[in-house]
Amino acid sequence: MLPVDEVLVALGLAMSIGLYAGVFLADHPRARAYVRENPGSPLVLAFVALLVAAAVAFSYGLGGPADQLSECAYAALVLGVVLQAVAAARARGEGSR
Repeated sequence: MLPVDEVLVALGLAMSIGLYAGVFLADHPRARAYVRENPGSPLVLAFVALLVAAAVAFSYGLGGPADQLSECAYAALVLGVVLQAVAAARARGEGSR
């Protein structure tokens, strides 16, 4: 049987990957267009979801898993912001042509 720590971390990562895939692969054309223009937005949403999962874990007294989930949330936020910065720089470069 897996320890509770590993289960919570795996659940948080699966939730963030599922959120990213769900938004990116959505059949809705407006959602696809939004993600193409704002590639970091699913990761920022994953950050929020992971942070909520960390808060829930912490409220149940699971400080270790909460810490791991919050670290994963921070990594998702950093990656999302970097992707947004790259997209903004690319859009600025296309606008000046």
